[in-house]
Parts: sequence; C-alpha cells; structure tokens
Amino acid sequence: MTDAAPDRLQQFRRELEPGGDDYLHIAPPQPGCAYIRFTGLFEGRTTLWDARLMTLAHYRKLAGATAPALRQFIEVGPEQDQLRRLDIGLNVAQIDTPVLLKTIIMVRKYKRLRRGRHEYGNACNTAAGQPHDA
Repeated sequence: MTDAAPDRLQQFRRELEPGGDDYLHIAPPQPGCAYIRFTGLFEGRTTLWDARLMTLAHYRKLAGATAPALRQFIEVGPEQDQLRRLDIGLNVAQIDTPVLLKTIIMVRKYKRLRRGRHEYGNACNTAAGQPHDA
C-alpha cells in the first residue's frame, strides 16, 4: 500500500518548514489539552495524525463527573479526509511542549499500534492525579 495523499503530506511538510517544528497546533493549546498534527507510520504507510492529547483530569471533565477512575489510553480512530484521528489520555499535570514531544516519539516508535482503544497503567483518581490504588 502506498502513502495516502502524498500531496497533503507535502503540503503539511511545507507548513512545518518555516519554524522547523515537528508538529503543528491545530487549535490553541490549553494546559489540559492540545490538538496537534504530525506524521508517523501506521500500518506500513506514512500517516497524518490528527491528535488530541489530554490529561486524564481534562478527559474526566469531558466524560462527566461520574466517570470512574481512569487509566491512560491511546485510541486510534478512523481515517477521514486523509487524516487519522488519535486520542491520547495521559496521567500528567498538564500538556506542555516536553509532553507533546515525548508523546510524538512514543507514537512513532509504537510498532504494534492498532485501531481502537488501548488502556494501560494503573487506574488513576484524576482529581488527585494519583494512582487509584495509592
């Protein structure tokens, strides 16, 4: 299988060139959430990731206050309009530049990444930011 939409990939790479960055914010960043776009391999081809990274506390607010203790997760969604959706929930205090860069590296190195939701780590009490069983 060849890369999808090489013209879109080239356009994205041109957008990155002026600043020398490895990703683009597609919405203004917030301490609890960031929407970014970056490239990586998925199922053997170059993919444009349309990623939403969020703290578990932020995710809990989205899910509603009655959400149970949460685990970190990565959820690979469908490809739409030549972008593949990626949601990632992390047990961190805030989503800052170091967290963004580490997460991009993690996604790029995760060779067995598959579609769907994958949870890992201990369940967390997001209000305290501590493991649920601590």
